[in-house]
Amino acid sequence: MDQPLWQPSPNNLANHQITCFSELASKKTGRDLYSYQDLHEWSIQYPEAFWQLLYEFTDIKLDQKHSTVVESIDTFPGTKWFHDAKLNFAKNLLRYRDNH
Repeated sequence: MDQPLWQPSPNNLANHQITCFSELASKKTGRDLYSYQDLHEWSIQYPEAFWQLLYEFTDIKLDQKHSTVVESIDTFPGTKWFHDAKLNFAKNLLRYRDNH
C-alpha cells in the first residue's frame, strides 16, 4: 500500500492552484516552498504571512479590509482571524459570469 492510487500528470500538476500558490509563496518569501511539506511547515511557522498571502492569492473581495490577519493565535477558542474584515459572500460567489 505504499503506492498512491492516483497521481496527477506533470502537466496537470503544473496547473494546479496549490502549485501556483507554492510558486508565489516561494517568490515572495525567497524560500523554497515548492514541496507540500515545505509549504505546510512554512504555514505553521508563519501563519500570519501564510494566511495574508493566501487571501491575496484567492483575490477575495472585502467590503472592509481586515486590521490584522490573526489575533491571539495561542488562544483557543478565542483566536480572531481577519479581524474587522467585512465580506459579502454573494458578491464573491457571483462576480464571474461564466463557468469560473
